[in-house]
Amino acid sequence: ESLDNKMLFAGWYTDKALTQPLDEENYVVKGAATFYAKYVRGNVVTFDANGGYITDSQDTTKSVTLEKESALSEYMAPKVSGNGNKVAIGWSTEKDGSNIIEDLDSFVPEKDTTLYAVWEEGYTITFDGNGGYLSDREGTYYVPSMKEVYKKNTDMYWVSFPMTSHPDDNMTFVGWYKDKGLTEQVNTKDDDVDKDMTLYAKWEKTVQVTFDANGWAFSDSGPNSERYIQRWTAGSILSSGSVDYMSAFNGKVVSGWYLNADCTED
Repeated sequence: ESLDNKMLFAGWYTDKALTQPLDEENYVVKGAATFYAKYVRGNVVTFDANGGYITDSQDTTKSVTLEKESALSEYMAPKVSGNGNKVAIGWSTEKDGSNIIEDLDSFVPEKDTTLYAVWEEGYTITFDGNGGYLSDREGTYYVPSMKEVYKKNTDMYWVSFPMTSHPDDNMTFVGWYKDKGLTEQVNTKDDDVDKDMTLYAKWEKTVQVTFDANGWAFSDSGPNSERYIQRWTAGSILSSGSVDYMSAFNGKVVSGWYLNADCTED
């Protein structure tokens, strides 16, 4: 790897003058040998967040080096955020956003180039953990609330809802609601991000329900597994469908569930 970010590795050579490329597939090792790395000048593309930050960092720029006459790829462009209530909509060769690149996959820089993030006003969703905690998909941080900016009128289906957890293990997350009174649930099929909004996590108290095989083992829970544990909302009616699929080894089947091992109290 070159210490100069403008240079790209171009292969191994058997001579210091870099005139004889190494045939790695057919080379036979007969003794000590020295191979020399060759580097060629590439084109550096610098992505400038242009008022924001590279997501998950405090950096304002990120650079990649391409081979000459090769195209940029969409995946090379970093995600950017942190520019107030604005959302990034693309990249431009001009700082004022006057020349947006329509397709990064077909953009071939002719020289070292800086691309600038293009921003427009969006809508901010504030996610309120409502007593619980929120985290990104990787679980790298836990916070009581978080904000994300989306393009105006984005379908709620495309919103990246944060992961949820609660300090009380007996509380279970049941959904996101548009009001603090938790009466209007978010509909990801029909709702849009049509304004700045706050979404509230709803939690319900749950209890642990243990199904005991009573001397046998559940085939669907692994060998020698004598108990199957679920969590149910406190006060809810236990659904028979949640246990009907379970059967025991040696041809035995579950004929019913009881509150005591003698199977006299249902």
